[in-house]
Parts: sequence; structure tokens; C-alpha cells
Amino acid sequence: MTTTTTDADPREILAVGFETTARALAQHAYLAASTPYDDPASFAVALRDSGIFAVVANTWHWGLQSSTFRRGMIPIALEPHPGGTLRYTTESTTILRTLKNQAIATADLPQYAALPTGELLRCLANMTTPSPPLLPHLVDLFVTTFLSHLNVVTLDPQEPTMPLPDVVFEVPDMTCSHCTSTITTVLQSHGVTVTTIDLDTKRVSAPFPTPEIQARCFTAIEERGYTVVPPAG
Repeated sequence: MTTTTTDADPREILAVGFETTARALAQHAYLAASTPYDDPASFAVALRDSGIFAVVANTWHWGLQSSTFRRGMIPIALEPHPGGTLRYTTESTTILRTLKNQAIATADLPQYAALPTGELLRCLANMTTPSPPLLPHLVDLFVTTFLSHLNVVTLDPQEPTMPLPDVVFEVPDMTCSHCTSTITTVLQSHGVTVTTIDLDTKRVSAPFPTPEIQARCFTAIEERGYTVVPPAG
């Protein structure tokens, strides 16, 4: 591994990779409702069998994933494919590739500059080496451990909560169905479901669990090139 990173301790960068991969995978749980899988076990197995773990490892690099996780979730969506597999939507793939290219272009790191033209960084755990890559074994261990804990961990019952009120905000430069799709995807990636989105009035209505998530959503929409006019007051 000493040939693949300039960090003082390659084992440390590998450990960071594992940790931030887990963060990325936790984000996918918010997308489960958009898939045919209605229980945690089948959803976890579907992610494994569809190769989503490897896609995450090879599409994000860890600095990008860590920073976006702190600000809010990367706007992605999953769609079912024949055979019960899951894939990122075409728009999601474009978003991820753009984010990574931008991060590499603005980073001043020797390991980026040393990459051949057109080659992108990959997760150390999934690199092609004389020995089998670590990632498939880690994925199996992750899913197996998760499934084994489903029957052990229980949640305390909670009192029913009142439905969250909708927040209505404007996006003046929302002009087409692509815009509405983009904004909807951004909100969904933060666990927020759009109630209504109207091109004529330029208004979006959605319930936000907390003011912090609302602020993250507005920032994420603005990062996609749109203007957000918060509700008055």
C-alpha cells in the first residue's frame, strides 16, 4: 500500500476509508422507501448483491465523502433493475462523477497528479493486487453482522408524533421538469419527501424534521445552481 498513498501510515488512510464508507452506506437507508425492499434485511442484501458497496468505494474518495456528509447528504437516488438489483439513476451517476472530478481538479495532492490521464482514484480495499481485494470480504462481513443484529437490537416504542408541517419556499430559476427532478432528488437524499412542487408558481412544499436539515437542503439546492427564497418570517 505504500505505493498507493503519500500518507504517513497507509493503514490509517485505509481505516478512514472503511469508516467513511460506513457513513455513505448509512445514507442509503434513507432511499429504501424508493425501492421494492420493505425491510432492512432484504434491502441490505440487495445493496450487497447489486454491487452498490463497490460503486460507493470507487465513485467517492474519502475526503469528498467526509466533507459532504458533514454538510448534508449527497443527492442520489436508486432505481430497481431486472433481477431484483438496484442501480444509481443516470442523474445520480452524473452528480457523483462531477463531484469527484471537481474535488480532484481543485486538490493539490501528489497522488492525484501521478494518476494517468483518465484514471480515477479507487478505494484501497478494492484495488487490483496480486492478492484478492479486501472489499468483497468486508461487504460480506458488514451485511452478515448487520443481519445477525436485527434480531438482537430492539427499539423502545415511542409515542406517536404529529405530522410535520410543510415549509413552502420558492426557487425562482426552476424552469423545467429537469429542475423539479433535481430539487426533488436533493430533498429526498436528505430524507425529506416533497409534498408539492409547482413550476408555475416556482414554489416547493416539503416538511423538514429540523431547522438544521432545512438549512442543509437549501444549501444543497443552491450548490446545484439554483436560488432558494426561504419562507417569510
